[in-house]
Amino acid sequence: MRWLKFGNAEHSTQQKNQWYDAIRRITGLDIGAAAEKQPQQEDAILQDATMQVRYKLRGKAAAKMLDMHNQEYGFARNLAGLRWIMVCIASLGAAGSGLAWALDRGSAWGSLINGSCSYLRFQCLFWLPGYVERAGIRYSESFFTALLAAAEKSPKEKANV
Repeated sequence: MRWLKFGNAEHSTQQKNQWYDAIRRITGLDIGAAAEKQPQQEDAILQDATMQVRYKLRGKAAAKMLDMHNQEYGFARNLAGLRWIMVCIASLGAAGSGLAWALDRGSAWGSLINGSCSYLRFQCLFWLPGYVERAGIRYSESFFTALLAAAEKSPKEKANV
């Protein structure tokens, strides 16, 4: 949705106009005209438009990659949402292992397992946010590719131009 905002400079105006036209053809919503009349409603208009497009694309052949990237993005978001729990559990394990060694009850296997968990703890903290962002970008790219494919003119429409 952020790529569709008028003030966003990540994509050209021509590209955005192509997307706006495709959304208008699929949903009947004219984002440009609506946002000009009511600029304070830009977020609501974009939300409505993307929601309608997602519903109309669901299950379509043009949206196979979109479905796959939606699943990946959902998995990444859910995994990132659990990262603090994973970090807490790994930290408790490391503390427990350290306590066991301090009480002369530690084991090499326990330390190895907890060392691995500590490594994963840092991966969760530093790697997951970037993974979620990359998955979100892939999902967005697939969304707009499917949008343009679904809105492509039929052969009859092309003949009449």
